[in-house]
Parts: sequence; structure tokens; C-alpha cells
Amino acid sequence: MAKLSPGTVPDPFSRSPGMRVRIGVMTDGQWVWPLAWSDYVRYHRVSPPADFVAHIASLDFRAPEIDVERAMALAEAEGIPMPTE
Repeated sequence: MAKLSPGTVPDPFSRSPGMRVRIGVMTDGQWVWPLAWSDYVRYHRVSPPADFVAHIASLDFRAPEIDVERAMALAEAEGIPMPTE
């Protein structure tokens, strides 16, 4: 079971109120996906979309490096709120 922390939300695949998944967004510069996907795979054996699996297989399961500008552009395009200073 995932630990309770400020960076978690209730697990939509579980009826247990204590089961939680992580909040966050990941990217490889092409795809953007919720961090909770790995929790769904681990806890519930839920597969990510087939297109995503084919994409990561084509990269030999290695994340490419992307620069900060590309990551910020992707975050903006996805509507991800940015921290304020």
C-alpha cells in the first residue's frame, strides 16, 4: 500500500480509503504521463496504453534527455501549474 503523503491522492482503482497513488507528471520529451501510471501497474497490473509501451520499447526502455525549455513547453501545453517564486 502506498504511504500517505502530501503528494498523493486516493487510488481510483481501489475501494480501500488508505490506498493512494502519487501525484506528478513525467515526460520523455514526446509523451506526457501521470506519475500514478507506475502505481497502477505495480498495484493493479493495469497496462499503460499500447502506443506508449511501443514508444518506450522503441527507445530501448531508456528515457532520452530533454532540456529545461522543452520540459517547460510541454508542461505549459498540458496546463500543468508552475510554482511561483
